[in-house]
Amino acid sequence: MFALLTVLATSAPGIEWVEPPVKAGVPIVGRLVRTSPPDGSSQLHPTLQLAVKDPKGRSWPVVPFIYQEFRRAADKEGKEALEPVGEPQWRVRFTPLEPGTYAFALERSPQPIAVVRVARGDAGGFLRPNPKNQRWLQDRSGRPFLAVGWNLCWHGARGTRDYDDWLPRLAQAGVNFVRIWSCPWAFSVECNPGTLGRYDQRGLWALERVLSQANRLGIHVMLCLDYHGVLNIEKDYWGSNDLWTQNPYNRANGGPCAEPRDFFTEPAAKKAYQDRLKYLVARFSAFPNLAVWEFWNEIDNDLRWLDAAQVVAWHAEMGSFLRGIDPYGHVVSTSTAWSPWPELWRVPSIGLQQVHSYGQSSPGTAFAKLAQDRFALHRMPLLVGEYGVDFRGPSEEKDPYRRGLRQAVWSTALSGCAGTAMPWWWETLHARNAYGLWSALRTLLEGTGVASAAWGPLTVEFGEESGKLGPASPSAAPQSIRFFPADQWSVDRSETVALAGPASAALASRSFARFLHGSSKADVRHPIRLIAHLAEGAQIAVHVDSVSNGAMLVVKANGKEVLRRELPNKDGAWLVNKEYDETIRAPLPAGDGVLIELENPGEDWVNIEWIEVSGVRPAQTGPEGPPVFSTGIGTADRALAWILDRRYDWPAGATEATASPCRGAKVTIRNLRDGEYAARWFDTKRGTFFASTFARSRGGRMTLPAPEFREDVAVRIERRSRSSGAGGRTNR
Repeated sequence: MFALLTVLATSAPGIEWVEPPVKAGVPIVGRLVRTSPPDGSSQLHPTLQLAVKDPKGRSWPVVPFIYQEFRRAADKEGKEALEPVGEPQWRVRFTPLEPGTYAFALERSPQPIAVVRVARGDAGGFLRPNPKNQRWLQDRSGRPFLAVGWNLCWHGARGTRDYDDWLPRLAQAGVNFVRIWSCPWAFSVECNPGTLGRYDQRGLWALERVLSQANRLGIHVMLCLDYHGVLNIEKDYWGSNDLWTQNPYNRANGGPCAEPRDFFTEPAAKKAYQDRLKYLVARFSAFPNLAVWEFWNEIDNDLRWLDAAQVVAWHAEMGSFLRGIDPYGHVVSTSTAWSPWPELWRVPSIGLQQVHSYGQSSPGTAFAKLAQDRFALHRMPLLVGEYGVDFRGPSEEKDPYRRGLRQAVWSTALSGCAGTAMPWWWETLHARNAYGLWSALRTLLEGTGVASAAWGPLTVEFGEESGKLGPASPSAAPQSIRFFPADQWSVDRSETVALAGPASAALASRSFARFLHGSSKADVRHPIRLIAHLAEGAQIAVHVDSVSNGAMLVVKANGKEVLRRELPNKDGAWLVNKEYDETIRAPLPAGDGVLIELENPGEDWVNIEWIEVSGVRPAQTGPEGPPVFSTGIGTADRALAWILDRRYDWPAGATEATASPCRGAKVTIRNLRDGEYAARWFDTKRGTFFASTFARSRGGRMTLPAPEFREDVAVRIERRSRSSGAGGRTNR
């Protein structure tokens, strides 16, 4: 319960509670009364500044902001329309962080205009890096927080009603973190002509509604304040996103900037942006579930017409300003599309680093390595803030069974990232009812204390593809091995990859790039070299997507040409746009250890979607078991690990409807205290534990054979007390 303890004088400004105080951790919202109503000339009250004195005598600034109420309506097609209700008003929002008495007073006035008492409550929320282990996030009360996240950046025609569908389903599945954009078509604040310093109240009301709904459901929000398109002067892959012409900061629209780069240096532009930050802090900072202020989405996409050093300096200035005015100390971040940009992540006020990733081959391996490398460089939490198997669309044909997505999510959850990879294409995932992936992860994580300070990455050893070709298996039938080269400009690799069996597809995928460069790009020109045991009738198939300024495809087997094909630029463009979309085939000779080479003696690149070698005689499996990948996190006496069958390391095996069983896999986990451990094996697709085994750690090493599984498996490992019963199977 709460109590109003002060009777206000009728002539003084006062507060009428819209969302009255109840308990600590719950925002209080009030409407100012007996003061001049907003006239639209100022977005924050031009004269009144409030301060709240908490039970410990500390003073908190509370700034009145302009607020317009709206009513949701819909037209005949179901498109949301927001209809104003009443007149604009001044509001204040404040979240008490502990029980006790709070006094609201005008700044520099000893007489409070309102005094309230709040009860004890859960004053968590307000995430921040864990000071004892900055790899992780925690809430204000010190509880660990692993961000299990999705992008929900904007709504469709149904407006905020989309979030009425999405957010409850996500909460039910265990998702606790989402990302939302303020952009010209959704949650707009200062994105469109006429809104410079006169903020879009419809966009703000919609954003506040969604933040409130997410707060009730226990979902935290990373709020992206701008996206790169508002500074873009050229059309992109989709023929759009060139929105500098609509930017209110553009001089043509009455703003202070002659060109996009002026946004980061022009004093009037910086002052206007700081005014926007003041408003956003006044209106939204008291939301406990507002997790992160993200300045920009993929600002490196605009570097062709920006000065990188000026962008970094702007982040330093605005980050320091924002940290100085935000009484709740929210985390500050930004994001990039492709650039590591270490100078940006060294800005002192940035507290969370992000990576966006699309089409990444072997996402399990790549993200586990990324977690270690990026933390070593910047010593701050890392999120894969966007993930997809293709940036151009959901591309369900590339990942029909969501293996790439599942591998990205599980690897990031159990490798030391501050949260899971956050999928893009949220509308498609919702339509396909894909929530079970996250429900399964929640079941494994429940009750583990994961992401607390004592947790960290473990050293996990596993049977890996060596890249060398062993003797051919006398009993195995010839197979076809298809791999998808990494969707990258270049991969600096000169060694030959052995096609020893289906698991080799993953190694080949991450070893070679889709772009096979010609003579004009000698610095990134690397041939594709494979070696395999081949049966009679073997052949190679190369699926060509597109070419640039003319290319040539040459295939050699044991040094002898088996294919030479001119590939002229048919459409005159330099895009990956399925210009050819053609499979080119050539025969290969039978024999052991046949060397296969793909070269491009032409002028410019050819883009290869996939390569398939048929008639491959598999090599014998070594004593270390079938090739797998594994990553894990843990403490001294408990661990969580994830194991992937390399045959299904995306995009390898992506379209195989039913995965073959993986038998005989084993991993060795280091860093655990000596003693006996119970291992509970978890089916990542069904979301259930299905087997229990026991193992012993000696000298900090524990070898753990896995039960039979398909595609991937997770395991929850806990040290057994001496009083525990024996039972089960022990691996020593």
